[in-house]
Amino acid sequence: MKRLLCCCLALMMLLPFAAAENKSWSDEEWAMMAAALSGDEQNPIPEAYRLRIRENQIGTDVKMDPQWKLMLLMSTDAQDILENYGRSDVLMLCAVHKKTGEIRLLFLPEDGSVAVEGLQRQIRLRYVNCFGGPYLALSSVNRALGLNMDRYCAVNFSAFVEIVDALGGVPITLSADEAQAMEKQAGVNLLSGEEALRFVRLRRQDEEGLRPRRLLEAVLEQILNDTSFDRAMALVEILLPALDTNLTMNDLMDLGFALLDQENPGVVSTHRLSAPLNEEAARECHAFLFDKGE
Repeated sequence: MKRLLCCCLALMMLLPFAAAENKSWSDEEWAMMAAALSGDEQNPIPEAYRLRIRENQIGTDVKMDPQWKLMLLMSTDAQDILENYGRSDVLMLCAVHKKTGEIRLLFLPEDGSVAVEGLQRQIRLRYVNCFGGPYLALSSVNRALGLNMDRYCAVNFSAFVEIVDALGGVPITLSADEAQAMEKQAGVNLLSGEEALRFVRLRRQDEEGLRPRRLLEAVLEQILNDTSFDRAMALVEILLPALDTNLTMNDLMDLGFALLDQENPGVVSTHRLSAPLNEEAARECHAFLFDKGE
């Protein structure tokens, strides 16, 4: 009976990633999906049009520096984190050096187009998750940038409301236009959770999508510089219900030891890819993430 139960559980884990037939969609179907993606509906792509990908199909043959732990971090607007087929306003690669604990965050151009295996047209990177979930996002980024990562974390941005409030607010420097839209004074403002979410969702004069990055950097700085162990544990409790990840307990332990067992804690470098996801972007990505690692 125990062996039968194990077999059933294994089959249940495999079923969601069974390969589905790729359809050649008509112009009308593409127009329908484009309209859905521009709307407010949760998980906008109908299930019949989603691509299925196995977890063991997301990697490539690229050899990467084993001293760096690499993962894809992304936001999602899917309210039900267990059904994670939402849009991603923020996508970034996070590399953590196992010996030094150094963190490198590479923000990806969410509106850049990317080729997706199984689709006849390139789509915006922010929409890849809608068509196939985090594993399709991993596979597409791997192929575009010549990487071989297999770990991801997806979080609903609404969780940042509670996180920012738990931190006592985060300081953000507002431009004159941003201050006017937020009904605040230009310059440094301590934003509450709701205000931080409003700030991220401001679309005017943010063609490069830098506001989510600015908020994340401010939150990270607060956490790394001013957060006690007890508060860090409280933040984890807030984050977990809004988190979808395939990180294992061993992954988390490795990351924890890397971040805590170091002489210079809290070293974070950030960069944003400005080029389309092509060979030039791949070289820029590898140079930032892996060069000069001790």
